[in-house]
Amino acid sequence: MTIYLNNAVCRISIGIMDNQDVIPTLRGLMRLKPLNAFRVTRLMYSKGVTNYDPYRYFVSKKGEFGTGLLPRVLKTLDSLGVTYNIVDERVVTVNRVRTVKKLDGKTLAAHQLETLEKTFNQVVDGVSYIRGIWDLAPNSGKTLTSAALIASLDNPVVLILVDSRTIFSQHAKDYGRIFGDYFGVFTKKNSHYKNKRVVLAMVQTLSATVNKDVNVKAWLKRVNVLIVDEVHNFAASVGRASIIRYVDAYIKIGMSGTPFNQPEKTQRATLMALFGDTIHKVSKKYLMDIGFSLEPQILIHRNPTVLFQPSRDYKDELTMLVHNSLKFNTLVAELALDYMIKGHRVLVVFDIIDHGRNICDALSQYYDDYSYADGKIPTKDRIKAISDFTDGVTNILVASTIVQEGWSVPDISVIIYTIGGKSDIRLSQFMARAERIDGVSTEYIWVDFWHGGYYSQKHFRERLSAYRKEQFTNPIKFKYLCDNKGKPILQNKKTNL
Repeated sequence: MTIYLNNAVCRISIGIMDNQDVIPTLRGLMRLKPLNAFRVTRLMYSKGVTNYDPYRYFVSKKGEFGTGLLPRVLKTLDSLGVTYNIVDERVVTVNRVRTVKKLDGKTLAAHQLETLEKTFNQVVDGVSYIRGIWDLAPNSGKTLTSAALIASLDNPVVLILVDSRTIFSQHAKDYGRIFGDYFGVFTKKNSHYKNKRVVLAMVQTLSATVNKDVNVKAWLKRVNVLIVDEVHNFAASVGRASIIRYVDAYIKIGMSGTPFNQPEKTQRATLMALFGDTIHKVSKKYLMDIGFSLEPQILIHRNPTVLFQPSRDYKDELTMLVHNSLKFNTLVAELALDYMIKGHRVLVVFDIIDHGRNICDALSQYYDDYSYADGKIPTKDRIKAISDFTDGVTNILVASTIVQEGWSVPDISVIIYTIGGKSDIRLSQFMARAERIDGVSTEYIWVDFWHGGYYSQKHFRERLSAYRKEQFTNPIKFKYLCDNKGKPILQNKKTNL
C-alpha cells in the first residue's frame, strides 16, 4: 500500500496484492458524529429518509484525507498492522537558511525560539512535515514569532490570512513595519500583491475573488507559506476551510490561543485535517510566571436588577437583567468612570449592539468624552474610535466583540465584561486585551457580574470555574456577601448581615 503525500491532500493507493478492506476500515475508525446528529437524523426520518448517515468522514471512499491528519492515519494503520510506503510528491520551493533570534528591535523569548525549533524539526515517518497549530496564549507574541519564521526562509511566498478587519488593520501595521517593501495587502482592486513576498488578506475578500479570477488561483498555487491567525474561527466555516485547500503551501501554520476549545468535535478534527496537530503550546500561566504577562485581579459585582418573573428563555432573561436594565447599565457606567478617575484606561465590552448603546446612554449622563465602536458603524468611524483610545485621546472605550481578537492597546488596565454567557474562548480572548506588559500598566483589573436569573447564574458558575482553572495567585474578590459559587447570601436583620 502506498500513501502519496501532497501539501493539501494525501491519497491512499491500494495495490492488487494489498488488503482491499483497509480504506473502509480506516473510514470507520476516522469518523465522528456532529453534536446535532440525533436531531438531524430524526428530521430526515420524518421526511422519509431512513438510510441517513449522520457521521462525518475524514477519509473519503477514494482514500483521500487532509494532509494534517497524516500522523493520525499512520498511527491507525500501524495499530492495524498495515504496512505502507510514503511517496512525497510535494515540490519544495522554500527552505530554512538562517536562525532568527532578533527582529523588529526585539529579542525573541525562549518560548518563541522553542516554537520555531519545534516547527522546523517536525518529521513524520522520516519525512519533513512543517505544518501544525501554534497553541500560543494571547500575548505570547504570535506576530513576532511568525515574522521570525518568515525571515528564516529563502524564497518565501507568504500568505497571512485573517477573518477580522480589526486584526487586518493591526497586522497591516505590524507586518508592514517589519517587512517594509516586501509586504503588501490583498484587496479586490490591488494587483500589486503578486510582486510581494509577504501578503496579508481577509479570508472573506479572498473567497469572493478566487473563483472569479484565474490569476488569483494561479498566485495561490505559488504560495509556499500559509499562516492563519485566530485559526479556531476557520473550522466552523466551510467557506473559510475550503479556501485553505486552494493554497498549495509547503509550510502551513495555524495560530490561536484557543485552537481546540470548540465544543463541536468535528470542527476540531477539521482544523487538524487542514493544518495538523499542536506543534507547541504556551499557556497564559507560563507567560505570567516568567513575567511576560500581567496577572488579572478579578472582581465580581452583583447586578442590582431583580428579575421578579422567571423567564424560560435565556435571551429574554438577559435582555431584562442586562441589556435593557437601567440599574445595571448605570452600575457599569459608574464603575468605568470611577476607574478612569483613578487613572486607569477602561475597556467596556458588550455583544449586543442595543446593549452597547444603552451603556453609552447611561455613561453620557455623567461624561461624554469616550469612544464607542461596534460592527455596524462605518469602518472609518470604527477605526477612528479604536485609534483614539489606543493613542490615549480617550480613556474609556465601549466596544463590541470586534475587539475580541488580535487588537493591542499599550496601557489598558481595566476591562469591564458585560457579556455574560459561558464561552471560555471569548473570555480568554478578551482577557488578553490587558495582559501584555508594556512598561506602563502595573495592574490589570477584570470586572465581571453575577446576574440573578436561572440561566445567568448557571453561566456565571461556568465562567467562575474558568477563572479558577487559570490558577491565578490573585484571589477572586466578590464585592458583595456570597457563597463559594457567587450566589448572594440573603441579609438577616437578626445577625446584621
